[in-house]
Amino acid sequence: MLSILHVLPSLKLGGAERFTIELAQLQREQGLDARILCLNSNDDFLVAAAREKQIPVFVSARRDPRLKKLRYINTLLKQFDIIHLHSPRILQYLLPFFLLNPGKKLVYTRHGLNPLKGMYMHMMHFLIRPYVSHITFVTQSGCDVFKRNYTWPDRMISVIENGAFIPAEYTISTAAPLRFGSVGRMVELKGQKLLLQALLQLQNDQHTQRCESYQLHFYGAGPVESDLREAASNISHGEVFFHGQVTDVASIYADIDVLVVSSRVANAKRGWGCVSTPRAPCTRGSTCSASPRWNRCKGRSQDAALANAACRCRVLV
Repeated sequence: MLSILHVLPSLKLGGAERFTIELAQLQREQGLDARILCLNSNDDFLVAAAREKQIPVFVSARRDPRLKKLRYINTLLKQFDIIHLHSPRILQYLLPFFLLNPGKKLVYTRHGLNPLKGMYMHMMHFLIRPYVSHITFVTQSGCDVFKRNYTWPDRMISVIENGAFIPAEYTISTAAPLRFGSVGRMVELKGQKLLLQALLQLQNDQHTQRCESYQLHFYGAGPVESDLREAASNISHGEVFFHGQVTDVASIYADIDVLVVSSRVANAKRGWGCVSTPRAPCTRGSTCSASPRWNRCKGRSQDAALANAACRCRVLV
């Protein structure tokens, strides 16, 4: 049985972390021995979620002495056929192992659009490159950013975009009132405040004041949550609910009619995030700003509305 160890700096709430858990789960369903190594803490939010899915998780605590951590990682990595790295932040911990075990296969997946500039990152990528069998990207834009800063050969590079299993039959909700949903970390970059501003604009627009009431459901937590709650207190036409962090994103989709992706970067540059793809076949609609990626994904969600900005949410009401 082929064994795969996915390595992450943490299993805190995030798209790359969920991506890794879902990938490991699928690989195990296919008969592979896929496991996860977390270099942070047993208390990370998604550690329990991974174990609930019967995915073994190893943890090397962030505060462990460096030599102890390196010994643990070296012993663990020897047990697996393939090492799958999901973050450049932990190259420093894997490099000593590959210097001693050059025949071990390493797959490196880049998430996001960080250009990884600076002497340190370039040095680490220069040193690890001889041991990388393949580098993959979850978006073409991420690949383009990497190529502008690093000259790795094309034969090593692949783009495997986020996907989702779409069942042959699925149910689209017809519940009333209309239920908008926002799923993700509550940080400035995710732009949840744009969604609230759009709904406030609808509330004050004379052409939409007679619309039926709606609900807005936020799933997630983060540093701007208090600001979002304050902004939500000004909405009178609809109801706003904050559900906090949820380990199983799929379990909440039945309670949302329209998923709104309001990210300040996901729409314009990345186009369609991890959380959006599995939602598409289950909804009355999904909305994000125009992007080639969305055009490729929207085929099975014929009633999805395409908006040029978050303030165009009126098309859904």
